[in-house]
Amino acid sequence: RTPLHFAFGNADRPASPGVVDLLLSQNPSAVDSVDLEGNLPIHLLATRAQALKDHEKDKRANCRRCFGLYLDARPRATADLLTALQSLPEWLRDYAALSPVVQNMLNAKISQRFPTAILLMDFVFYCIVIGFFQEAVTSSLAARASDGGEMDKTLLIPLYLAVLYFSVREIVQALSLASLGLFNTWYSDLENFLDMAYIVLILFWSIIMNVNGLTIDAFRTGAAISMSVYWFMILIFLRSIVVGFAVFMGGVTYVMKRLAVFVLSLIIILVMFSQIFYTLFLQTEGCGAGTNSGDYTDFPVYSYSCNYTNEAIGGEVPDCTLESVQCQPENSEPFCNFWTSFLKIFTMLLGEVDESYFSEQNLEYSYRLATTMFALFMFTCVIVLANVLIAIVTDSYSVIQNERAALEFWSNRLDFVAEMDVIYNSFSRRGRGEAPFENDENNSNTMEELWKKFMYLFDDDVVEHGGVMSVEFIVYNILRVFALLVVIPLWIIVGAISMGMLWPPQVREKLLTNKIARRTEKTSAERTRLNQVSKLKEDVTSLQKEVKGDMERGRNEVHLLKVALDSTKTEIHAEMNNVKEIVTELFELLSAP
Repeated sequence: RTPLHFAFGNADRPASPGVVDLLLSQNPSAVDSVDLEGNLPIHLLATRAQALKDHEKDKRANCRRCFGLYLDARPRATADLLTALQSLPEWLRDYAALSPVVQNMLNAKISQRFPTAILLMDFVFYCIVIGFFQEAVTSSLAARASDGGEMDKTLLIPLYLAVLYFSVREIVQALSLASLGLFNTWYSDLENFLDMAYIVLILFWSIIMNVNGLTIDAFRTGAAISMSVYWFMILIFLRSIVVGFAVFMGGVTYVMKRLAVFVLSLIIILVMFSQIFYTLFLQTEGCGAGTNSGDYTDFPVYSYSCNYTNEAIGGEVPDCTLESVQCQPENSEPFCNFWTSFLKIFTMLLGEVDESYFSEQNLEYSYRLATTMFALFMFTCVIVLANVLIAIVTDSYSVIQNERAALEFWSNRLDFVAEMDVIYNSFSRRGRGEAPFENDENNSNTMEELWKKFMYLFDDDVVEHGGVMSVEFIVYNILRVFALLVVIPLWIIVGAISMGMLWPPQVREKLLTNKIARRTEKTSAERTRLNQVSKLKEDVTSLQKEVKGDMERGRNEVHLLKVALDSTKTEIHAEMNNVKEIVTELFELLSAP
């Protein structure tokens, strides 16, 4: 191991940042050095940082300073580096995600050919699953509803292809991490298990539709639930591509955590009012004395068969015959059993209010109490709790949007780029210390220069050289129109068909790189100021405690001194009494005859 490895292995010590700064100033390339076990210095930092507790803030600050010096030395973007960043504890990984060095690294890597192709292929197959699954379910339900019908099984082929693609992707990723000795990274990532569950779910329903399994009701219910899972996977995918989706997903998660206590309190209040109104309506005339079931009134629904003749279309009334009358029950007294009472209270919370339920006609003796409880419910739930809910959601979402938007987005992008690195390494058979996509970058130079030449057509002003009637001006404008209407659209379409492989680097960078990296310096400065303020508060609190301790110790010392003085005073008083007695005895002896 190099001295830098030993310094990072003890990064929590106060002298470590100075040692790391000295070592990197003498040999900046040491950031890419590996020991005999293939570990970068940052691997040892991750191991040490994982052992630090929340209250060890000074040690964490030392590790953070060492890590900042490491990133300032511009390490090479290898697969080992990215997997090491993933293995950092959350408090240090957040620092990495907000680092401009890491963000520029991720921006440069995700706009390369291979990650772009994987991104587009993922999106295409996600859309294929949703579209063809819906068509297959529709065909399967139509076949199940008809006697002896058969669904169009060609609709299942794209689903099997999606299962094959996602399965190969997960297997290659797991094997690549295992070849690097980092299989625990794949095993400990819950999103990989979610991906496996997604694959199994597609395969399961494809087989069910192929063999016409399950009852029609069970099939319909399961297919509807599975569709929600497929759309949820789309959201998870988009959060690593678009900042807005990252903020949305992070915001929903953060808000749900903050709402746990509120939701529990709301349920308790709804159950309380449900029981109150259920008790008040029991054995009333509306609920039917002696029963606790709701009063369901049958409302007739009429079906007619009409014969539309030419005269009828011209304005005459058509000849209609009554075919059937069906009665649909409607619960006119929802508070006659507890469940319907709870549902009614919940709909009242959402604004569906009918105060006629609490009239004197329905409740002869307890309508005043019911009206009072209704007014209390409206004030407590509809007015107070609804506004509290709005305040909690607004405050929580503003936090995730203002403070953690970059963190959520770049953390997700780090995970994706790390996955792409290990997959690319497995295909290209690169070494652990080699930076991926280097050959890819070299191969993109030709397309990059060609795109620049096309863009040059729109930047060159030839009017100054020959005027609007010159041959040069006419030729240049013809080339501009041809490039704008034919070449560039055709290039974009062919690039999309090839999953971005034939796009020039400028197009990939425009689509996939994110401008939030330009604002991270300001965010880092604000975060540094907040950390300094927090540190100052901690120092003031510590000084306050020390002053209180000194005052308490001084008070105890004064009390001990007072006790000692009282004891000395008592002893002196006793001695004086003894002297008095001795003098008295001497006086008596001298005065005796």
